[in-house]
Amino acid sequence: MGTIDQKMSNYVWDNLSELESIFSERVYRILSRFRAKEDREGFSDTLGLVLESDKGVLKKIESESEDIENMSIEEVANALELTPYD
Repeated sequence: MGTIDQKMSNYVWDNLSELESIFSERVYRILSRFRAKEDREGFSDTLGLVLESDKGVLKKIESESEDIENMSIEEVANALELTPYD
């Protein structure tokens, strides 16, 4: 089975709906099903297999997570259409 870094798996688990466009419709449905059943092991194994077979998906996810992790509070607020410190 595929192996995946736990941090990456947790990130995708927590942000699956925001990452929907990264996956094919079929893969997204499968991941969503595991998430709905709260089956983290099945989710992680499936995600690992997807990432092993398509390195482009991994790069897209890493790009998304890197962007989010590096955002300032103002950028996050703008993305969420909030005023910081309100």
